[in-house]
Amino acid sequence: MKIYQNSNNEAYITPYLLEGENNPCIIVCPGGAYEGLAEHEYYNELFNKMGLSVFVLHYSVKPHSYPSQFNDVKRAVRFVRYNAKEFRINPNKILIAGSSAGGHLASCAWCFCDEGKSDGDEVDKTSSKVAGAILCYPVISLLEHTHQGTSDNFSGGNDEIREKFSIQKHIKKGLSPVFVWHTLTDQAVDVENVLMLAESCHKNGVSAELHIFPFGHHGLGEAKDFPLVSQWTTLCKNWLKENKFI
Repeated sequence: MKIYQNSNNEAYITPYLLEGENNPCIIVCPGGAYEGLAEHEYYNELFNKMGLSVFVLHYSVKPHSYPSQFNDVKRAVRFVRYNAKEFRINPNKILIAGSSAGGHLASCAWCFCDEGKSDGDEVDKTSSKVAGAILCYPVISLLEHTHQGTSDNFSGGNDEIREKFSIQKHIKKGLSPVFVWHTLTDQAVDVENVLMLAESCHKNGVSAELHIFPFGHHGLGEAKDFPLVSQWTTLCKNWLKENKFI
């Protein structure tokens, strides 16, 4: 389902909707270093079982760089909210999730939300605020401790963009709650990313739940073959309940 009208932009969402009305929902940004999209990080069945309607965002990837992906994720939030009645979702319970580079994109939507754009169509005038974020082994910094491919592909090599979208530098009071998990032995995305994020959330009074598992490689997804790490799904469901999202 295209999220732009009368545009050559090819970004789209795939909905996985629950029965009933006024459902909470989550927009999922799969990882892939901004070069592709990892299908095992769609999480549509997982989040459906938790009680969330799911929209998987197929956002722009290489050779596209900023602002393409950033525009895509904010447009997706606006589009889902604008069409809340059609999708049978609660416009006040729209969450964002992402893994790896998709975690970076999800954190961009979470951190840099707004009440709507004055220009553009009616969708663009809709708020891009999310009720919460779920970040799985995310790239947070595009500078220190980054994943270089993710940083290069998003920024196009522009250091000002790397600075602007190193999320730990821009956390502010009033952001919605965030759930984060990572593994200590991730060799692709340094665990320092989530430590910097958690510290910044703490300093700015933002509710953050962080889980770091002692082992596990990058890109585990649901981690079904790693019993310890797979606990993140139960912990996440508890977080959703605690925050009254489900």
